[in-house]
Amino acid sequence: QQALHNGDLSELKAAISSVEMDGETDHLGDLDSVVRPVYNEGMDKLASWEGLLTTMRRILGPFAKSDMKISDQDVQKLFTAMKEAGLTGMSLELSDGDIAEGLEQTFLRHLKQEGGVGNNVQIEIIRRLVACPKLQGVDAADMALCLSLVNKDEVPENSFFLSRARQLVDAHEPYQFTNVLSSLETILFFLKYLDKEDLAQCYREYRKVNRGNQVALQYVAKAERNYSPGFELVQTKGRDLLSESDVQDILAEMNIPGRNKNDMVDGLRQIFFWWAQLMKETFDLLVLPHHTQVVCMLMCLEFIVGDQTPDCGALIAEMGTGEGKSAVIAGLALFCCTKLGKKVHVVVDDENLVERDFLTYRDLFAQFKTKNGETIKAQLCVSATKKANKYAKDDDIRPRVDPEGDIVYIEAKHVQSFYTNLAKQGGTNFDAAFKDRILILDEVDALVIDEAPCVPFVYENDELSRFATRLGDALLRGKQGAQLEAMATTDGELKVARSFIAAQQKAEKWVLNQDYAVDSSGQRYVRVVQGRVSEGSWSLALELKNYVDRYTDRIIYNERLFVMNRAHAFQKYERIVGLSGSVGNDAERSFLTSIYKAKFFKVPWFLTTCKNSPFYAADSRGVFIEEDEHRQWLATCDKAFEWRERAPVLIIASHRAKAARLAQDLHAMAEARGLHARDVVRNLSREVYETQPEVFKQNLFKATQGIGQGAEKKWRIAVTDPRGGRGTDYRVSDPVADQNGGLMLIVMHIPKQSRDWVQFLGRTARQDKHGQWLAVLNKKDYAAEIDKFKTPLTPGTAVDTILDWGNKETTENLKSVNGHYHRGLRVNEISERVAAQKLLEDPANREIMVKICSEYQSLSIHQINMLAGGMQGLDVRSIPTQAQEVGAVKSVDVSSRRPSGSMVVTSTQGTAPRDIVIVMDRSTSMLSKDAGGKSRFELCRDCILGIFNTNVEDQDHLGLLTFESQVRESFPLTKKGGNESKLTGLIRNLPNPDGLTKFHDGVMEGLERLRAGSSSAKYLVALTDGDDNMSRTQPNGEKVTEYLRSPDADVHIIVITVGKDIKVKMIETCKQWASLAKASGKVGLYIPADQPSEIAQAFTKVAAIIADDAEGEAEL
Repeated sequence: QQALHNGDLSELKAAISSVEMDGETDHLGDLDSVVRPVYNEGMDKLASWEGLLTTMRRILGPFAKSDMKISDQDVQKLFTAMKEAGLTGMSLELSDGDIAEGLEQTFLRHLKQEGGVGNNVQIEIIRRLVACPKLQGVDAADMALCLSLVNKDEVPENSFFLSRARQLVDAHEPYQFTNVLSSLETILFFLKYLDKEDLAQCYREYRKVNRGNQVALQYVAKAERNYSPGFELVQTKGRDLLSESDVQDILAEMNIPGRNKNDMVDGLRQIFFWWAQLMKETFDLLVLPHHTQVVCMLMCLEFIVGDQTPDCGALIAEMGTGEGKSAVIAGLALFCCTKLGKKVHVVVDDENLVERDFLTYRDLFAQFKTKNGETIKAQLCVSATKKANKYAKDDDIRPRVDPEGDIVYIEAKHVQSFYTNLAKQGGTNFDAAFKDRILILDEVDALVIDEAPCVPFVYENDELSRFATRLGDALLRGKQGAQLEAMATTDGELKVARSFIAAQQKAEKWVLNQDYAVDSSGQRYVRVVQGRVSEGSWSLALELKNYVDRYTDRIIYNERLFVMNRAHAFQKYERIVGLSGSVGNDAERSFLTSIYKAKFFKVPWFLTTCKNSPFYAADSRGVFIEEDEHRQWLATCDKAFEWRERAPVLIIASHRAKAARLAQDLHAMAEARGLHARDVVRNLSREVYETQPEVFKQNLFKATQGIGQGAEKKWRIAVTDPRGGRGTDYRVSDPVADQNGGLMLIVMHIPKQSRDWVQFLGRTARQDKHGQWLAVLNKKDYAAEIDKFKTPLTPGTAVDTILDWGNKETTENLKSVNGHYHRGLRVNEISERVAAQKLLEDPANREIMVKICSEYQSLSIHQINMLAGGMQGLDVRSIPTQAQEVGAVKSVDVSSRRPSGSMVVTSTQGTAPRDIVIVMDRSTSMLSKDAGGKSRFELCRDCILGIFNTNVEDQDHLGLLTFESQVRESFPLTKKGGNESKLTGLIRNLPNPDGLTKFHDGVMEGLERLRAGSSSAKYLVALTDGDDNMSRTQPNGEKVTEYLRSPDADVHIIVITVGKDIKVKMIETCKQWASLAKASGKVGLYIPADQPSEIAQAFTKVAAIIADDAEGEAEL
């Protein structure tokens, strides 16, 4: 035990040799049960430790005897073995001091080999890492980054930086090195320009960037009256900001109350003083806010404390990346809490960033009390899993919003659940609940533009949950299909059984980490929505999967009973303030202005407010347009190898798959050029980030480092995808690279959204460094837009042209969202009243509410009111509304009569019939027998029969159209009940394929049939195995596109293409149709079945969508 505790291998060997446990151990008696486990642990550790030492000796041996080059892989292997030794309890210093010394020498030698200085701080970092017994959370990439951050010659001009860096290394643990040294570099960057800041110039820049914006200029003028030149927070002129005495004088000056004779500035001064004090304790440096930050805060506070005006519901500041946005947010939150007596919700819509920001400013919040003199309750909301696994003992970190929290850092989903939880409580007074609450948003573009305007929330039906659990048990016993349906004794249970069968089919096709994921605790499955884990998402398929795999002991069956309109919920806050790196194009700004009554202002870049200081925008090196992907790739690769002679190169591919493929091609080209390909080409795709995080971290660091020294220095080529074009910091500190123009950004697909383009360009030309970019485009990627907008794509105007396309498309999409917004708003208003009056305790009322929440997207405001009027105890006319009448897209029975009986409707669509039209290709090519032994036509026909028998219900209407050289109606929309045999026969006896492809007209005919139908839910499923060549009046599907943009369009669309020969233009058209359906709040799905044998899988997805497993959000 003592040897294991000490981690001394020699001592452990001696201890083991003194104990004989291989033979009889009767003489130990009862002690055997105590001694043997310790002995066995010792034997296991002995084998492990000896193995680790052998590995390290084998790698270190050749380097001790020669000057041979040490590779990155050697360093990684040594670091991994060293880390494993520490984590298993072995002390390298006690076990083999020579190996510990050899590790230090090898790491230092590799650093110098790569062009590093090898100064005393770097030597100390290496020594501390080798000596550290626990390196959990630290890897070789972290060591390389730390060494890079302090890679400075030991000359007088660097002595201050190196002395501070050494203090930080001495005062922190190795796992903290990266964060504190990165922060030191940032602090010193701003400190370098602090004495060059000029408040008068700051105001000039504010007026310059906000020219013509009268609201912004008024706020600038108010800020200048309160914080004018000559009355700065402190006077730094003539002071040595690195002198301890001068720094103490400045801090004392900041702590003098009333100096500015302005309550707002003095309140901020107190906040800045405590932040400076905390930073002084950590970094022994003076940290002050920039004038740009102070003015931004003053403008926002003028909005918060001023009289609320009807024409300004939110104030949004556009502040560049790296300009101190999180500090502004923390300062605003503290002022609102301490001086105004408000409670603040800070929304950072990223799980990792919200955690980082809260932990950064937590100690600052702890220095203050509320306006009432109570300790500030600063809190962070995280997932239930993270709370249990990481923060179980931290009372300030919670899985849901505490109404009593003063400053609460959250994600958008927590705002939604906070609101609906209040709504669910009987008698909630929303005006009182949200009075004195301020909402501060980080990156408002993603929060209020990218997501749908309304969110349905689901709540459990206890009775049907018990039935669903019985179905799960029967499924585990082997029952299927009709056997499960036979268990139902009511209409409601029958609906659950049918949804259950469809959910089973859906779950079987799910792909791990694409459709669902195991949560971080490994204790249950959660949904993946738009590439992100969503713990609040519910679906019956997810419930079933968790139950079958024994993660849960019951199945929860939920119903939609509440609809939240996001803007309606946000507008409950007393004030909304947003800070965002980019807001978006004109259409998106117009949307924010219309919905939130938002006003905007721009914050100038910090360096533009400093006298005689450099500020660089990314320089364009041209746009190159190639005719196809092959030429684009060749040109991209040629330019990447050309530019790596001068500076680091970062390529942003159009999506993750292309990024991975391009990295492989560049790797092959590098080898053909005689280069060390694994080192020169670095893959930074999302795929590597998710599957090999340590490799990603190493690649990210290496991507911007030089190879070689002096005149022979060259650079690396990194490849990423659009996710790598947002939020990732590519640090370039080499002066040679900066002299050559800085990081070269090569863009292979210019995005149509300006906020994405701004983020892309923000990867280069950061702080006071140069930057440059060029684009190599594939003309075919924009074929649909060129044809649609009749605008040519030319190198000189490509960026403006593409962004203009995006603006026009956004305008179209936002128009289609208008109906969804207003209908959802009205249902939200009704949901509040229903919940407040506790009307859902009546089963008949519950049935009506399920119907409204499921069908509202198709109803007029009048129809919604009529349906709601059927609820006992609800006076709809007394519920005020801001919703505008947008009309209905169908006829529906909106009788206000209460339903007879008390049957609970279980489907998300209620018991309302659905109209389903299938449009199927019957051209000659469908005779191809390449679909698993069947022709494409035969397989499609069989799949349609399967959906008809399993997923179409008796009250539903089905119509079938086919197309070849003409569009033909096999049968019109016909109710299934009473017509099953007839419809089955018509499907089975479809005529054999013959002719060309009139796809677009076939889809239009299908939409016309649905428009004439009377159902509340409309589905169009269309399949083709070739490009349209017969729709003369709409060769590119123009009529279909126009219809889907109109307010009349209220249809779920699923389009399937078969085979790899479909042209890009056709694929883009299908994708556009799906996007238009999504924008109106419906299902929009494009399914490419590249192999004909995948047709059955495609129809399985169709079946799952038609089945009523509609997902929703559950309260967190």
